[in-house]
Amino acid sequence: MPQSDRGLRRTGGAGSSALRIGTQNTLFIVPLFLFLAVVLGGVLYFGESRQRLWGQEQEASGYAISIAEFAQDRAIDAHLDIDDPVKDPGLARSLDHILADNRLKAVYAINPRTRTLLWSYPAGSVTALPSDIPTDLAGALLGDGVWTSDVERTGPKTATMEACSSIVGKDGKLIGAIGVVDDATGYVRASQQTFTSVAIAASIIIVVGLIITLLVSWLISREVRDLSRTAALISSGNLDVQASPGHIQEIGDLGNTFNTMSDVLKDVLSRTKRSLIEGEQFRTHAELAASYAGMFRPPISEDVGGMRVAVTAAGQDFGLFWTAFETAGTICIALGHLRGDDDVDTVITASAATRYLKHRLTREEAGATIGEIVDLFKPDFFECYCLTGDAVDHWTLVPIDDARKTGEGHQTLNALRPAVQSYPAGSRTLWTIHRFSPNADALVEQYVRVFGHHGPDDLVHDIVAALPTGTEGALLVAGAAKPVTPLVA
Repeated sequence: MPQSDRGLRRTGGAGSSALRIGTQNTLFIVPLFLFLAVVLGGVLYFGESRQRLWGQEQEASGYAISIAEFAQDRAIDAHLDIDDPVKDPGLARSLDHILADNRLKAVYAINPRTRTLLWSYPAGSVTALPSDIPTDLAGALLGDGVWTSDVERTGPKTATMEACSSIVGKDGKLIGAIGVVDDATGYVRASQQTFTSVAIAASIIIVVGLIITLLVSWLISREVRDLSRTAALISSGNLDVQASPGHIQEIGDLGNTFNTMSDVLKDVLSRTKRSLIEGEQFRTHAELAASYAGMFRPPISEDVGGMRVAVTAAGQDFGLFWTAFETAGTICIALGHLRGDDDVDTVITASAATRYLKHRLTREEAGATIGEIVDLFKPDFFECYCLTGDAVDHWTLVPIDDARKTGEGHQTLNALRPAVQSYPAGSRTLWTIHRFSPNADALVEQYVRVFGHHGPDDLVHDIVAALPTGTEGALLVAGAAKPVTPLVA
């Protein structure tokens, strides 16, 4: 056989061998890309789902705890029973206020020892307890204080979650439980969106991987071993590896393609992860508290009984609470501050204090009500105005010394008590309450003195905008509402 023919056959044999190696690489790399896409998508989806479920549970339990604390204060000591809202208009009004934002579907009371339904609000909204409620509900509530159910689908795109919180009497015994039905439709919708996003990202990874894998099998050559090793590293998830340029034009082109693939995959994964984290309901403890504060403590800018009242806050102080309302011919405006064990507890306690004020505060009962606020919630700041006709009562909390004898002598403890000043309503045109750091006091007083002729809305926003950076607190301004001038045809 001529030498040239033998050379041609050896070349053909080498080409066949290279083709077989390329085919093996193709069969090996495709499953790796599929596995990589499935694993990354599954990790992202289940991680985000767990965080979102935790947020839903915290929201439902927060509602249950808040309402249970409010109901606990209203329990009748004689028989330690929780009144039906149908028989208690005050409780019904409070529940209507909570249900108004449509996050809660219903509120109900349970006898935790017999696991029987006492009442539900709105009436008839709950006819049976959750199917997964513990057999020993009393023991579960005494142990954990709160219980949450699984997310239960109520339709193709709707769902609810239920939570129960304990009501404990003054003797420390369990006297009842409050349950809530929380709307979990947002959780279901967000989970479906997350699944769609992860599926799209995984499809992009698979498509890109298949395209690059086909290029590998097409451009195979003498340096196929090094190139196959690089492909295996990329397929296993090492996106920082770079293919060497090689000494042949085809290998150089293929190496550049692999480097581009690494950058594309890294960018796709980075964008997908960032989009999922930023666009979904994953929230830290402080963010959850901020969300509750937005629901329970919105800014006030409205007319109340002929008075224009505006309130706004600077910074992120979750202990602030305020309210403005009219009751029995008296306009009540109040601003206070308290501290809880953590951010979420502080917001819930502030919400309960606000609802308690709206339920109990009147001019005749102001002293007793403020005393109860001090005993129940321990505020470190509280001021309120009660305006009736031409008279005004200005209530504040002042420190007193409470000396108590001990075995070693005397110990002085700081305490607070309500104090009142009364004067004619015509002595002022604006009523202001604020709680800021000391360096802001002079600025607030100067603005009120110079720009007191402005409306409460403008004055509140101007003062907060002029506060020093980092100032936290809240400002309440009330003044006479301007009459609406009718349009003349």
